[in-house]
Parts: sequence; C-alpha cells; structure tokens
Amino acid sequence: MSMVDSPKQAPTALKVVAVLFIISGVCACLDVLLSLLNSHININLGMLGIFIGRGLLRFRPGWRSWALVFTWLELVLIPLFLAIAAASGDFHSYVEVLGQRAGEGPPAIVALFFVSLFGLAIWQYRVLTRRDVIELFYAPST
Repeated sequence: MSMVDSPKQAPTALKVVAVLFIISGVCACLDVLLSLLNSHININLGMLGIFIGRGLLRFRPGWRSWALVFTWLELVLIPLFLAIAAASGDFHSYVEVLGQRAGEGPPAIVALFFVSLFGLAIWQYRVLTRRDVIELFYAPST
C-alpha cells in the first residue's frame, strides 16, 4: 500500500490538543452537573470542548474553526484578566474542589498558572495553524 492510499493520521500534537479540549469539555459538564445538584442553573459553553476534540480527531473543518475561536478567546481573555487583576490590586483567588471552597492561592502562583495557560493557548494555536495540520482538514479524503 502506498502513502497515497493510507488513511490520514493525526500528528501527536493535534491529538494532544484534541484530548485537552475533551478534558476541558468533561470538566465543564461536571461543573454544570454539580451546579444543578446545588439548585443552580449554569450554562457553560466549555462543554463544546467534547465535540471540538472529537471533531479535531475526525478532521472536521468546522470543529477546527471552533477550536480556533476558543483558543483566540483564551489569548484575549487571559491577559485581560491578569491586567484587570493587577490594576485593581485585588488579586485574591480561591480554589474550589467539587464546588466547595478549598483554600486561597497566593497571587504569584495564580498569576503563574494563568501565564502557563496563556502559553498553552499559544501552543494550541500554533498546532491548529500548522500547514500539515491544516492540510489534514482540507485535503480530499482517501
């Protein structure tokens, strides 16, 4: 069988991006369910991450577009959040586990966490916009 006849294979980086979207989608679903158990209605668009991840693994162009939209939102909102928190001087945050407050996080650790998320978003964007990845979504199927 020649290379032309073989089915498309996702690069490892794209698989990781897809799995990260699926994990974030599952976490968003859990957040919604826990909110419902506490008699609160919570609409979390992060649940779309499950479908985005599956769509990435199946090379669906529309889901790649949604992945880029979510990634762009992260690239805009994370620095905005950090700038507002730094400008206000009120950089308090707490950690929740299953909807229960578990403790406070030091501002430097919280900032490092969000800077790490920003770096991850940049990496995801680079993976989603690589030429070889784009070709998987728009090349004819074999």
